[in-house]
Amino acid sequence: MRFLLDEGIHPKVAAHADELGIDVASVHEIRRVGLSDWEQLLLAADDGRVLVTRNRADSLHCTAELFRAGQRHRGVLIVPWTLANDRPAAIAHALKRWAYAHGDEGADGFGPYHVDFLAP
Repeated sequence: MRFLLDEGIHPKVAAHADELGIDVASVHEIRRVGLSDWEQLLLAADDGRVLVTRNRADSLHCTAELFRAGQRHRGVLIVPWTLANDRPAAIAHALKRWAYAHGDEGADGFGPYHVDFLAP
Protein backbone atom coordinates (compact mmCIF):
# COMPACT_ATOMS: atom_id res chain seq x y z
CA MET A 1 0.00 0.00 0.00
CA ARG A 2 1.27 3.47 -0.89
CA PHE A 3 0.60 6.70 1.01
CA LEU A 4 0.71 10.44 0.32
CA LEU A 5 1.14 12.82 3.27
CA ASP A 6 -0.65 16.12 2.85
CA GLU A 7 1.02 19.33 3.94
CA GLY A 8 -0.43 19.18 7.47
CA ILE A 9 1.65 16.08 8.21
CA HIS A 10 5.31 16.58 9.10
CA PRO A 11 7.43 15.73 6.03
CA LYS A 12 9.90 13.75 8.19
CA VAL A 13 7.21 11.08 8.53
CA ALA A 14 8.10 10.01 4.97
CA ALA A 15 11.78 9.54 5.87
CA HIS A 16 10.93 7.50 8.97
CA ALA A 17 8.42 5.44 6.98
CA ASP A 18 11.04 4.73 4.33
CA GLU A 19 13.31 3.29 7.03
CA LEU A 20 10.38 1.04 8.03
CA GLY A 21 9.86 -0.16 4.46
CA ILE A 22 6.66 1.79 3.81
CA ASP A 23 6.07 3.64 0.53
CA VAL A 24 5.22 7.16 1.74
CA ALA A 25 5.62 10.40 -0.19
CA SER A 26 5.10 13.88 1.24
CA VAL A 27 3.60 16.74 -0.76
CA HIS A 28 6.54 18.77 0.57
CA GLU A 29 9.12 16.59 -1.19
CA ILE A 30 7.19 16.24 -4.44
CA ARG A 31 6.41 19.98 -4.60
CA ARG A 32 2.63 19.84 -4.28
CA VAL A 33 2.33 22.22 -1.30
CA GLY A 34 -0.48 24.76 -1.57
CA LEU A 35 -2.91 22.64 -3.56
CA SER A 36 -6.49 22.27 -2.33
CA ASP A 37 -7.60 19.17 -0.42
CA TRP A 38 -9.61 18.22 -3.51
CA GLU A 39 -6.52 18.43 -5.74
CA GLN A 40 -4.38 16.50 -3.23
CA LEU A 41 -6.95 13.70 -3.07
CA LEU A 42 -7.22 13.47 -6.87
CA LEU A 43 -3.43 13.46 -7.26
CA ALA A 44 -3.11 10.78 -4.58
CA ALA A 45 -5.69 8.68 -6.46
CA ASP A 46 -3.83 9.17 -9.75
CA ASP A 47 -0.61 8.04 -8.03
CA GLY A 48 -2.34 5.02 -6.47
CA ARG A 49 -1.83 6.38 -2.96
CA VAL A 50 -3.95 6.64 0.17
CA LEU A 51 -4.09 10.28 1.28
CA VAL A 52 -2.90 10.78 4.87
CA THR A 53 -4.26 13.98 6.41
CA ARG A 54 -5.43 15.68 9.59
CA ASN A 55 -8.25 17.42 7.76
CA ARG A 56 -11.22 15.21 8.56
CA ALA A 57 -14.03 17.55 7.47
CA ASP A 58 -12.63 18.39 4.03
CA SER A 59 -11.62 14.78 3.40
CA LEU A 60 -15.14 13.55 4.11
CA HIS A 61 -16.61 16.30 1.93
CA CYS A 62 -14.23 15.51 -0.97
CA THR A 63 -14.97 11.79 -0.65
CA ALA A 64 -18.72 12.45 -0.86
CA GLU A 65 -18.21 14.67 -3.91
CA LEU A 66 -16.11 12.02 -5.65
CA PHE A 67 -18.73 9.40 -4.86
CA ARG A 68 -21.46 11.57 -6.43
CA ALA A 69 -19.24 12.14 -9.47
CA GLY A 70 -18.48 8.43 -9.79
CA GLN A 71 -14.73 8.99 -9.34
CA ARG A 72 -12.83 6.64 -7.05
CA HIS A 73 -9.93 7.43 -4.80
CA ARG A 74 -7.53 5.05 -3.08
CA GLY A 75 -8.71 6.00 0.39
CA VAL A 76 -8.17 8.60 3.09
CA LEU A 77 -6.42 7.96 6.38
CA ILE A 78 -6.99 10.63 9.01
CA VAL A 79 -4.29 11.27 11.60
CA PRO A 80 -5.86 12.26 14.95
CA TRP A 81 -4.44 15.08 17.04
CA THR A 82 -3.43 12.48 19.64
CA LEU A 83 -0.55 11.65 17.26
CA ALA A 84 1.48 14.83 17.66
CA ASN A 85 3.01 16.29 14.50
CA ASP A 86 6.30 16.90 16.32
CA ARG A 87 6.70 13.11 16.66
CA PRO A 88 7.09 12.00 13.03
CA ALA A 89 8.56 8.63 13.99
CA ALA A 90 5.44 7.83 16.03
CA ILE A 91 3.22 8.65 13.03
CA ALA A 92 5.40 6.49 10.75
CA HIS A 93 5.15 3.55 13.17
CA ALA A 94 1.36 4.02 13.37
CA LEU A 95 1.23 3.97 9.55
CA LYS A 96 3.22 0.72 9.52
CA ARG A 97 0.87 -0.88 12.07
CA TRP A 98 -2.16 0.28 10.07
CA ALA A 99 -0.73 -0.99 6.75
CA TYR A 100 0.15 -4.34 8.33
CA ALA A 101 -3.35 -4.69 9.81
CA HIS A 102 -5.08 -3.81 6.53
CA GLY A 103 -2.70 -5.42 4.07
CA ASP A 104 -3.12 -4.71 0.39
CA GLU A 105 -6.90 -4.88 0.28
CA GLY A 106 -7.40 -4.78 -3.46
CA ALA A 107 -6.14 -2.76 -6.37
CA ASP A 108 -8.10 0.29 -5.23
CA GLY A 109 -6.25 0.68 -1.92
CA PHE A 110 -8.33 -0.30 1.06
CA GLY A 111 -11.58 0.23 -0.80
CA PRO A 112 -13.09 2.97 -2.94
CA TYR A 113 -14.32 5.93 -0.90
CA HIS A 114 -12.97 4.38 2.31
CA VAL A 115 -12.03 6.76 5.11
CA ASP A 116 -10.34 5.51 8.28
CA PHE A 117 -8.56 6.91 11.33
CA LEU A 118 -4.96 6.15 12.23
CA ALA A 119 -4.68 4.83 15.78
CA PRO A 120 -1.89 6.12 18.04
